Amino acid sequence: MDNTPHILYEDNHLLVALKEPNVLTQGDKTGDPNLLDML
Repeated sequence: MDNTPHILYEDNHLLVALKEPNVLTQGDKTGDPNLLDML
């Protein structure tokens, strides 16, 4: 699996995505790649 998240479900209020374990869900001060930026 590559670092591109796989979107399982999306509607106006909810997004369900499959991501790699080492990818942050949201950004922090480290600047590491995160799920929100990948989408």
